[in-house]
Amino acid sequence: MALRACGAGVCIMPSLYQSSIEKPISLLGFNHHTLQLTAVLLREPQPALANSLTKLLQEQPLYREQRIDVYELFNCLGATQIGDIIASLTEIGNGWLNTPLHSQQSIQSIHKLLNEWIKLAEWIIQHGEIH
Repeated sequence: MALRACGAGVCIMPSLYQSSIEKPISLLGFNHHTLQLTAVLLREPQPALANSLTKLLQEQPLYREQRIDVYELFNCLGATQIGDIIASLTEIGNGWLNTPLHSQQSIQSIHKLLNEWIKLAEWIIQHGEIH
């Protein structure tokens, strides 16, 4: 359910996140759990993306608390796939908001997961170079 609040020619769309693009973004990387949860959620709507994440997890000898370097993650997935992940998680989250089957805790979990991916995308925008 998308609502618009418009006034003086400016429309504000509510969303699942607030942008942090105004502040410097520092990322340490993504942990194993974040990538694994994302792969599980994307298994049905985006099987190719889920497979990319699963393959990345299989190639990384990680323990649960270790992190995958942001540069490595970007090199493996690329900006397009990261954008597709954000779009898919947003769609899933919006679907969950519209159904009574999901608990508030589930909604908060996907919100947190989505914010992690959005921070990665914002980091890429801030640190991107045109070659």
